[in-house]
Amino acid sequence: GAGEALRLTGDGAYAINNNTFAYNVVWKCGRTYSDDRCYPIYVENGPAASATNLIANNVVYGGYRSVRLGGCPNGSGSYYTFKNNIFAGMTDATFYFYMWTTPSNIVIDYNCYNVDGKFYYDSDYRTLAYLAATTTYGHHDIVGDPKFVSTVIPESGLLLNSPCRGKGMDVGLAKDFDGYPVPSWPGKNPDIGAIESQDGAPPSILSQPLSQTIQSGQTAALSVAAAGTGPITYQWYTGTSGY
Repeated sequence: GAGEALRLTGDGAYAINNNTFAYNVVWKCGRTYSDDRCYPIYVENGPAASATNLIANNVVYGGYRSVRLGGCPNGSGSYYTFKNNIFAGMTDATFYFYMWTTPSNIVIDYNCYNVDGKFYYDSDYRTLAYLAATTTYGHHDIVGDPKFVSTVIPESGLLLNSPCRGKGMDVGLAKDFDGYPVPSWPGKNPDIGAIESQDGAPPSILSQPLSQTIQSGQTAALSVAAAGTGPITYQWYTGTSGY
């Protein structure tokens, strides 16, 4: 498409507060040349802003620049939090910081980028290490191929060896792009991206065998129900635990 997937912007002393843009797949949105009106994500804010806007667990693939974070002459791009997003396949920059004043209350962390050196900050293209050393951004971000199931069609599920699996953080969201629970099992960190991996869950017993009393020489049928990533096998034993 030739427009933004998300645009939160305006003029003057406006305030954009308490918006959430989460678990979306933005696939090749925006034009492939420099045009401020056509970034996949285009956000800014005014000086009256007072509460954060959450942009989390999205996949932004393709486009010219993934995110334009800007501000009007009377304000800045303040009060935006970017967490658990995958940014990949852009032709120019991941984050394009276009500021008249220094932004405040900005959080950019726990995201994944498929290439480094693509942050347009301080009038040049910077690395993640530069951004982390110069600002408060990106201290838990990672650089690496997210390893999508496919990049030919918008299939943003992650392969087993994806570096984004289990590397996100809890941002208070309960369901992913497909409606699956987040995280996919208790104790797991959420995935970075829009689709929470459902494989790899440790086994758990859903129902134990019924207690039975039998006479010598009789037989009893034992059954159990378990959840987790298959195949799952069962072992019965008497005395010392089996292995």
